[in-house]
Amino acid sequence: MHQAKVDIGYIFGRVNIGVVGVRGAGKSTMINCLRGVEAGDATAASVGEVENTVESTQYIDDRYSNNVYYDHPGGAVMNVTAWNYYYRQRLFAYDKLLLVHTDTPTEVCLRY
Repeated sequence: MHQAKVDIGYIFGRVNIGVVGVRGAGKSTMINCLRGVEAGDATAASVGEVENTVESTQYIDDRYSNNVYYDHPGGAVMNVTAWNYYYRQRLFAYDKLLLVHTDTPTEVCLRY
């Protein structure tokens, strides 16, 4: 477990949250919304019409400094089974997982 945490860039003493979902679900948009940044800002996760995230990327939350989000490629992008995706992305090493589906970003972002 320790090696998996090292592999993902786990920050001890913070809540490390893996953000997962299918391609185009709005994972990056969700991370930007939760962090209070606009798409295109220097620290924003890249968003677009197609899958932009090709490898896990870490985003520290400046508003709630205890949170660290990890944007993962969409599950369907990697063309692997669910188990292989879970293992390859080291999803077991995170404190929490946030599963994003296509309606999630709209529902949450409108509330902030």
